[in-house]
Amino acid sequence: MRAFTECLPLPLFLLPDDIIILFKTPPNGTVTVNVTTPDGRTFTVYSDPPVELDFRKSPPMAQSIIRNSGMNFTMDERITMMVTGKVLNVIFSRREGESWMPVRGTYIFTVSASSEPYLKVAGEAYCPMWTDTFGRDLWSAFLWGTRQTLELVFSIAATAVLLGLLLGLAGSLSSKSGSAVDFASQVSMMLPMIPILIAFVPILQRVSYYGSLSVPVWDFAIVLGLLLFGRISRNIKTMAVVEKSKEYARALGGSKWWVTKHHVMRIVLPHALSEFILLSAKALALISILVSSG
Repeated sequence: MRAFTECLPLPLFLLPDDIIILFKTPPNGTVTVNVTTPDGRTFTVYSDPPVELDFRKSPPMAQSIIRNSGMNFTMDERITMMVTGKVLNVIFSRREGESWMPVRGTYIFTVSASSEPYLKVAGEAYCPMWTDTFGRDLWSAFLWGTRQTLELVFSIAATAVLLGLLLGLAGSLSSKSGSAVDFASQVSMMLPMIPILIAFVPILQRVSYYGSLSVPVWDFAIVLGLLLFGRISRNIKTMAVVEKSKEYARALGGSKWWVTKHHVMRIVLPHALSEFILLSAKALALISILVSSG
């Protein structure tokens, strides 16, 4: 039999929804759980053969907490705490009249058992964005999801702007290519974006080894880029044609490629940058719609 100690800080005026003690291997003999609170109370919350050590949902555990707390409760109060799941108030709160006030500080859990335990905390009491009902850190999940979302957003915006820039410049070089670019841009702008994206998600998605579904970032970015480049290419083509029609461009005697490289690019690149910023916001909104609809 060994004693294992774990410290649990309570930084906010919120209580854990539940505390569960799990073991790496099934323990033998008696399991004893002692709690030392920040206000100096120390009491045994459990000392019996191992059962489900769930502070809130296990009736033997709840009865042991109430019995060993050193507080006087009527039978109705005991039943109410067990039915409503308020047993944790006995550990994490101080009774003041008819109300319970959370006690902030560090709680020390000492588990005496033949196997090494670990403490699982569920609820919204910890981390900058608290935790979910399974005790998982929502702030870490938010940061991880933000990284993936930004990668997808910038990939979509970069794909659409690059396609629009290249096709727009190509369309300004000759009448035939210009007609083809106008047709492709018009088709891109006319296609219903949300239904196409919803239809493409089952086509592009892949099933991982663990059974989860995922859509490759660049596959999705290319599809959405093809749906967003139309307006950009038409604007860039118009800007390029206007710039090439000016007298100084013809007077220099340079070729169309030379004029495009040294004069047109100075005009269209700032526009492409602004389109990239605007499309990033639009792509983020579209991803939010798809996630909420899925």
